[in-house]
Amino acid sequence: MRPQPINTDHILSALYARLNGDSTFRSLVRSIDKGPKRRVPHGQERPVNPSATVHVLTAPLDPELSTVHSTALVNVYRDDLADGRMDSLGLGQAGDRVTYLLHKSHLPTHPEGPLEHPELWFHSVYVEEAISLRSDHDDEHVMSVRVSLIVQKKG
Repeated sequence: MRPQPINTDHILSALYARLNGDSTFRSLVRSIDKGPKRRVPHGQERPVNPSATVHVLTAPLDPELSTVHSTALVNVYRDDLADGRMDSLGLGQAGDRVTYLLHKSHLPTHPEGPLEHPELWFHSVYVEEAISLRSDHDDEHVMSVRVSLIVQKKG
């Protein structure tokens, strides 16, 4: 079998669909953007929080197995509390929900069903870590969830 490159947008689309289709996660964020940058509403100087991004960091092709070993990040941004501290409760809830939605989502026994895309097979999907970090903006923090995936193109 010849190695089949994978359009990383297909990986993003599957992850985005899982997050966007979950009413609990949607109640925790105002927007979800595909890619590492958040959109800034017209007339605003920064994105409106809480918001999320999902993007693929790496996607090397394994030529022996014709699979892609990918790393994706789901970042959830929240404004700091009024006293300047991180909103650890809100960030923790977001990290927990992302982990619930994606960890082991390649399995047919996943509570939300297996992660699917018409062009891809997901052989493994594991959340490696969920960690809260300071953002590039002074008055917000981010929950960064790293996801490891092994994906193969159908056909």
